[in-house]
Formats: sequence, C-alpha cells, structure tokens
Amino acid sequence: MPAGFLPTLAALNVLKANLQALQVTLNNAQSAAFKTVALFDMSNLATALQELFVAGDRACFIVHDQERFVSERIARELRVRQERDVSLLIVDRAIANRQTALFGDGVNVVGVLNIKDAILNSVVGLLQPGIFCKPVHGEQLVLEKKVRDELQGRVAFTLDLCLVGGNVIVDLGPQPIP
Repeated sequence: MPAGFLPTLAALNVLKANLQALQVTLNNAQSAAFKTVALFDMSNLATALQELFVAGDRACFIVHDQERFVSERIARELRVRQERDVSLLIVDRAIANRQTALFGDGVNVVGVLNIKDAILNSVVGLLQPGIFCKPVHGEQLVLEKKVRDELQGRVAFTLDLCLVGGNVIVDLGPQPIP
C-alpha cells in the first residue's frame, strides 16, 4: 500500500469517477445511473440540496463532511491512518409518484433504493490501491410537507460512507518518549 496522505480531492475524485461509471438496468438495457455527479462541501449543503431537487433526472452529490486520523504508536514508530466521512445525496424522480421514485418501476424509473443498492455494490471495498470505502449509514431524506408538495415525485436518500486511505509511518527517533 502506498505510504503518505492521499490528497482529499484525489480521494473524492476516485469516488466521483466510480459513481459516474455506474450503470443500472432500465427496460432490460444498461443506462448511466446518474446524469449528474458533483462534489459539494458542507458549507454548500443548502445549495446542493436545492440543486439536487431541481435536477431533471437521477443525480448524486458527494458532500465531504469530516476527516479523522487514527494514530498508533508502536515502539519508535507513529502510524497514522486517514479516514474521510462522505455523504452521498442520491435522487430519482417519477413525476407525481413518490412511490415509484423510491422503489422504481423497472422500465422508466430506477428508484432511489435500487440506485443506493447499486452504489453499495460498486464502491464498497478497494477503490484504488491505498484507499477503500466502507458504508456507515443510510436513510431516506425527509422533507417538510410544503417542500415535498412543491417537489412532487422527487425522492432522495443519503448514504454515508467512509473513505479510508492515506497512511503515514513516522520514525520517532532513538530518544525515549513517554
């Protein structure tokens, strides 16, 4: 495994490329899972949600949340592993039919739950040497009634992932450190 911290944008772009390549089955044919895959940060979450719900078709927004560093000292070495929390905002649409947008119909609408399952089968595990993806949590995004009424047929799901990768081993030197 390559040593060193992987740049955050590089890790996010690996995930984005994987999502852009994702295929789903509609009407017995393969189709791109998303028309739009975009990166957003937490400070733009309101903008991401607004754009997500007005998108004309299936979309996925990648929201970088936080990072953790897991450290362990072994003798004279400090070993540090980087973990990035990422949320995927996934949306599908079936005009005036939220049930179809959620579950799909197999012909014209994939359904947000089916898209979520395809994502899990595609991204969980090794994304590239030095970085792997593990699922953390998922839930349907619940909107206030007024907003839900304005966005008829629109359903969203949030899928939280952890991108694990970027490892550093540092020699602490010969001096004793408590």
